[in-house]
Amino acid sequence: SSDLEAIGIWDTTEQFQFLNTFMLAFRGFLGIVGSLTLVVGGIGVSNIMNVVVEERTREIGIKMALGARPGTILFQFMLETLMITGVGGALGLGITLGICAVFPALGFTDFVGNPVVSPTVAAVTAGLLGSVGLLAGYFPARDAAQLDPVVAMKL
Repeated sequence: SSDLEAIGIWDTTEQFQFLNTFMLAFRGFLGIVGSLTLVVGGIGVSNIMNVVVEERTREIGIKMALGARPGTILFQFMLETLMITGVGGALGLGITLGICAVFPALGFTDFVGNPVVSPTVAAVTAGLLGSVGLLAGYFPARDAAQLDPVVAMKL
């Protein structure tokens, strides 16, 4: 304006709205990256379980020849998959809680704020991790349960 006598006021509302929108988009981006990381981890677990089934084919054949039902074999490998996934998830949560405890103790809160673990996000992540683990382990476990005992003992 051309009035030199007018009082200038700095309105932060627009900047606050932009910052809120930016932070929402950033959280969404981090959520997508985290979800994709869990999917990639699930692929890794699936590959591990495929190798486990391959290495233990003879053991599976012996178990089935001695009377183990396919459902028992399926359950065994699904349980192993969920244990691997659960231990990995527990380690991840432990590291996260450790970082959230160490940052304030070292005085980093001036730079990064006070990090906290949201129970809702932790529960959603655990559910997603469990789902990925179930899906990743199902196919190798199904393959193990469908082996022919005679052929499996020869391999």
